[in-house]
Amino acid sequence: MATAFGLVSLEAYLAKEVRSRRKHEYVEGVVYALAGANARHNLLVSNLLYLFRRRAEGTPCRVFPSDMRLKVGNRIYYPDLSVVCHPVDLEALYLEDACLVVEVLSAKTANIDAREKRTAYLTLPGLKAYLMVDSRRPSLILYRKGERGIEEARDRIHLPCLEMELTPEEVYRF
Repeated sequence: MATAFGLVSLEAYLAKEVRSRRKHEYVEGVVYALAGANARHNLLVSNLLYLFRRRAEGTPCRVFPSDMRLKVGNRIYYPDLSVVCHPVDLEALYLEDACLVVEVLSAKTANIDAREKRTAYLTLPGLKAYLMVDSRRPSLILYRKGERGIEEARDRIHLPCLEMELTPEEVYRF
């Protein structure tokens, strides 16, 4: 249901989104269609999903691919990967918190992922880290919540939640 200013309610967005063939993100009443990803982007996501899934075995953590929505305040995003280490309602249409969120950057999404989404994701109470993986060149940037605020790590990084080391060589293996 749209408001007088053309904004869409969260309920109306979700009702349409579950039936839509295309993905749309919801940002404070405004709905944005997502573009499809190229082969490089999909291979990076596949590599990360494989690495994360193997590491999560035997732990309470679950790894969700990009079809799982994540609610952040009055926004709904489709992160490329989300890691959750608490029980999840298996019928839920979206997650409400995550321990680790990953976005694979492209030329079109890099600014939004690095600014808007980074700021939003870091407000999640259970989030320990936000990982950005550049699809254009081997580069890993991790923003981790630490004792002294937000800490940044690049390239060889330690991922909280899954407690694993991650290197560009593993991620960019095509």
